Amino acid sequence: MGITRSAGTIIGTAVTLTATNRNIGSISNTIRTEANTLTLTANNADSFGGGIFINELNAAQLNATSTNQNLIITSGGTLTVAGITNAEGQLQLTTTAGNIILNNTVGNIATIDTRLQANGSILGISQVAGATLEM
Repeated sequence: MGITRSAGTIIGTAVTLTATNRNIGSISNTIRTEANTLTLTANNADSFGGGIFINELNAAQLNATSTNQNLIITSGGTLTVAGITNAEGQLQLTTTAGNIILNNTVGNIATIDTRLQANGSILGISQVAGATLEM
C-alpha cells in the first residue's frame, strides 16, 4: 500500500519518507507536506503510474529517489533540488510561487517525460537534458 493520506499535512523541519516496493502518495491523492527539507525514496513502486507524489505547501529543499516510476512534486514556494535520481518514469517539478533551482547534484535522470514548471525562474537547467520548461 505504501504511504497514503486521507487528511492532514505532515509538518516538520526535515521530513523523510521511504517506501520500499510501494508508493508515496498517488496521482489522485498527493501527500501534503510543510517542511524545510524533504528526503523522499520510493523504490520499485508497486504499480504502473506509481512513485512519489508530493504537494509541499511552502519553499523546500528536495532530495528524492524514485526507481522505475514517477516523481511528481508541487511546491508553494521556491523548490531547491539538492539531489534527484529518477529512472524510467515521469519527472515533474512545479512551483506555484517561486523558482526551481537545480543544483549540481541532480543526476541519473532517464525519464520518459521531464517537465519543469515555475511561477518564477528555472535555474541550473543544464542539469536536465531534454526537459520541457514552462515559466
